[in-house]
Amino acid sequence: MAEIVLFSLAISSLYALVAIGFTMIFGVGGVLNLAHGAFLMAAAYAAFAARVYLHLSIYLSAVIAVAFATLLALVMYKVLVRYIQQSTIITMIVTLALALVLEESVRLAFGSTPGILR
Repeated sequence: MAEIVLFSLAISSLYALVAIGFTMIFGVGGVLNLAHGAFLMAAAYAAFAARVYLHLSIYLSAVIAVAFATLLALVMYKVLVRYIQQSTIITMIVTLALALVLEESVRLAFGSTPGILR
């Protein structure tokens, strides 16, 4: 029972951090970034790949995941969002399309069957 409560608190904390990040991006920058969840997914897979394929420590894998997500977000802003952020609707469409591209790229790279690695 204690394990269930602990895991529930951990996943709830993760969801709260993602929601706070999404709110801060929209509140401070005025950018409605619908690819926010895809960045989280890409960071998780970067940590997974660093841990499993490169045999790095869990802490170094976490640092790599944060750096990867940061670079990905920076590239997205510099290449796409900076030019279209005046239009909220266009920004929503572009960031949603980027989220779909990221998700499909991960699916192609890692497969879609749970528990089976390529």
